[in-house]
Amino acid sequence: GALVSRDGRFVYVKRDAGYAPNAFEKYTEEQLNAGAGRKPYGEYFDAEGNSLWTRQEPPYLTKISPHGKYLMTERDEMADQADLVVVSGKDGSTLWERPRGFLAAEFVGDDKVALYSNARFYLFDAATGDTLRTVDLLPTFRQIGLRNIAHARISSSKDGRKIALILRMLGSKSGVISLNSQGDILWARGDLKWASFIQLSESGGILFLNAHPCGLIDNTSGKLVWAQEFSFSWIKNIRVNSKYIVVSGTVPPEYDATGMSGHGAVIFLLGKGSKVQDKYSISEAVVGASIGTSTKELTLILVKKGEGTVGFSKSILGKEEK
Repeated sequence: GALVSRDGRFVYVKRDAGYAPNAFEKYTEEQLNAGAGRKPYGEYFDAEGNSLWTRQEPPYLTKISPHGKYLMTERDEMADQADLVVVSGKDGSTLWERPRGFLAAEFVGDDKVALYSNARFYLFDAATGDTLRTVDLLPTFRQIGLRNIAHARISSSKDGRKIALILRMLGSKSGVISLNSQGDILWARGDLKWASFIQLSESGGILFLNAHPCGLIDNTSGKLVWAQEFSFSWIKNIRVNSKYIVVSGTVPPEYDATGMSGHGAVIFLLGKGSKVQDKYSISEAVVGASIGTSTKELTLILVKKGEGTVGFSKSILGKEEK
């Protein structure tokens, strides 16, 4: 896997303990045990491919701040527990930690970390871990009819001025809470179904929901702009602005009404009123996307896996340039 900062200047590449060219069954027990002591690690690069530092994992770094100033862990969905660890993008050193017990964490710009835990929303200083704000969400939960939260996700605009929190109950009901950079609640709604992933646009004006159906929400009014029967599982990356939605992950056939099921990415081109004007798919995984203001300006950073290698390529509107 790989993490790419939103400004495209830094890449964190996850490496395993070693490359095994043969099938598992071809190795003896002694050979397998000999490699068991090696641990995976991550390597941090600048945009020119220069290696800046390496760091042994776990903990597994899964989030990077918009300008690559910090990296952090995220809740381990498989283990159902994890410690929040924030790492310096300068040298890979650990800056601060928080114990397990949270459902979601995300960078808010390059200077804050947002966290959701036990019906509370927190803002921390990204450099020190000092608590900047604590918001009790229980009154809002009662207002929109949410309880027994089992899943949560946080998204932030590129500049950190807007924050969105998605919450799913033990059943199918889900809700969204929109906040500003200080943690003040702007609006909330609890009438969504099976919403599992949310992403604010670069400017924070619209939200993309991976739900049944998927949709866009106007972040000013909280109203649904459009919805369609299309859903992803195992989402890896989303980038959104007023002209494009780039979603990388897996589309299972049973959730796909467009004929584009499979691995890779789907690009939605938005027209007037943020309605879907066109869409197409590419087979590579997208780990970064730079979306400009022009309707023709969409640069994707793709990951291509080879035999023992991982490469990056640039694509504009799905047509490979180099």
